[in-house]
Amino acid sequence: MNIKGIERFLNIEPPPSNKVQQGDGFKQIFEQTLSQINTVNSTTPVDSKTAALAHGDRVLSLLDQYIGKLADPSTSLKEIHPLVTSIEKTVIDMQSGAANTHAHDKDLNRFLNDIAVTANVAVLKYQRGDFV
Repeated sequence: MNIKGIERFLNIEPPPSNKVQQGDGFKQIFEQTLSQINTVNSTTPVDSKTAALAHGDRVLSLLDQYIGKLADPSTSLKEIHPLVTSIEKTVIDMQSGAANTHAHDKDLNRFLNDIAVTANVAVLKYQRGDFV
């Protein structure tokens, strides 16, 4: 049996891994997704897009701090409460800023919505008492 053209399949590269290294997990995911957003063909003004991404970066940084405090057994849940409140406020600011100025940029809205959902889930789990 003779198979023609099989040599093109021999040089297949594995798909890129989306695994996150240890450390700033949310920040790494943010950087990966940010690199995928095409800023050249976007209709969103650069300044407002930069501001929206800065809000997203702040939320992800707060989530990294939150994870670090949850992992520290010497930190009580009462000590974490101000951080949770800060996460809530930052998410509200991010969503209110993105609601009007980025209605036409679907990729940016989806990205900011994913950040907001992740942050809101973390806040709700804290408020519900999942970590008691």
